[in-house]
Formats: sequence, C-alpha cells, structure tokens
Amino acid sequence: MDSKLQIVWRDIQPDQGLEDAIRDQATKLEKRFERITTMRVTVSMPHKHQKEGRIFDFNIDVAIPGHEIVVSHNGSGTSAAIEPGQALRNAFDTAQRKLNDYLEKRRESNR
Repeated sequence: MDSKLQIVWRDIQPDQGLEDAIRDQATKLEKRFERITTMRVTVSMPHKHQKEGRIFDFNIDVAIPGHEIVVSHNGSGTSAAIEPGQALRNAFDTAQRKLNDYLEKRRESNR
C-alpha cells in the first residue's frame, strides 16, 4: 500500500504514531478492496479550541478504476475531537461504507 498511499499534513507537525495508524487503516482498507489505485489522507488541525482541545480533521480520497471516493471527517463537536485515533477510525469506517455502497450499486447495475 505504501506506493499507493500519500499522507499530507496541514497545519500540524507530522506525528509518527498517527502516521502508523493511518498506514494500518489504509492497509486494512486495501485488503478489503484490492482495486484501490491511490489513496490520499490529509490530516489537519485547522484551529485549536481552549474548551474542546485539539480538533483533527481527516480527508480521505480513494481512487478505484472509474470512480473516486471522498470522505471528509471533521472532528469538531464530537468526543473524537480529543482522540485522533478514534476520529481516524471513524473516517476510514466511512470510506469503507462508501466503497461498499458504490460496489453494491455497480453490481446491481450489471445484473
């Protein structure tokens, strides 16, 4: 997956633990969907809130032949805003659901 995966850090210093978690989630997603051609994960922390703590946003772009899945997970207003690992898992869960939905629609249209 490493050659297909691009990780972009915006308004935040790269974090090795978070990068390892991204690589792990990306590998799991690729095992379920072997036709993934590229994946870009953008990690950003656009602003800091005194009351909410660190808020992480994750954007995931997954390309498969003939289609692109885009997931934007904004952590503000949730408990995931404090726990970046949970926000990351939520974003990848959403990407997996979108890929499942797309492939199911594609199978139905080919019937």
